[in-house]
Amino acid sequence: NQLLLVGANQRDADKKKLILVADAPTPADGPTAIGTSLPIEGNSATEQILATRQPLWLEDVANNPQTASIRELLMQRGTQNLALFPILSGEKIVGTVGIDILEAERRLSPGEMSLLEAIFLQTATSIQNAQLYQEIQNSETRFRDVALATADWVWEIDARGNYIYCSDKVVEVLGYTPDEVLGKNPRDFMPAEESQRVSDIMRDLYRHKGRMIDLENRNLTKDGREVILLTNAVPMLDASGGLLGYRGVNKDVTSQRTDEKIDTVIANITEIGVNEVVLAKAQEEIHHA
Repeated sequence: NQLLLVGANQRDADKKKLILVADAPTPADGPTAIGTSLPIEGNSATEQILATRQPLWLEDVANNPQTASIRELLMQRGTQNLALFPILSGEKIVGTVGIDILEAERRLSPGEMSLLEAIFLQTATSIQNAQLYQEIQNSETRFRDVALATADWVWEIDARGNYIYCSDKVVEVLGYTPDEVLGKNPRDFMPAEESQRVSDIMRDLYRHKGRMIDLENRNLTKDGREVILLTNAVPMLDASGGLLGYRGVNKDVTSQRTDEKIDTVIANITEIGVNEVVLAKAQEEIHHA
């Protein structure tokens, strides 16, 4: 016969209640209480753990005043005695673990309590790592969503400078599919002179693991047209700070730069006395060509 039930509770974002996130019912395929919400206020046992950060042993839960707010749940589980442990993550309490004792005569010795406390300290580390992983995943998702909405092309390159990720929008920018781009270096799509210029910039960037901010660079499309891209990127680092590569976005600014050049030419011509009305009409026609 199983004498114990184990339940893990995690504090919600507002820190006003505990949510049962793991449960080991008896029998193993029996009903679980996962998802049960336990308010912290008025829950004397939980309030004591949060205040002292120490384990708590509760006997005769059916009559113990400290279990009044959770008594109904404990009775449903057949709990006779209860051991509660804080889940500590650094200086923060992220939840609690409860050991439900199903036999009234069963007690946990001080040695058993100490051992369980040590085990649940490790549990806290696992929970913290899981939360960190989820935060990273959420950040990655947000990056993808924002980048795809604001950029013409999202990419990643490895430590050798070769593409390891390329969004579908590269087709609209360069005319190549992502599969045609993966494994190649960004400089493979640039005129020779531009490739050398960018190579010098990238070499210095890699050396200092710096950010790439508003780097304009000329690229050639699949059909031979020249486009101007505005590139921004951040380094990707491993746990020890080693450079894994770069993650960045490209925006096609060809039309903006062309318009700016035309405007500059018009302004220069105007300075030498050419009729502005004629020039305005010519500029309008160029812009809408």
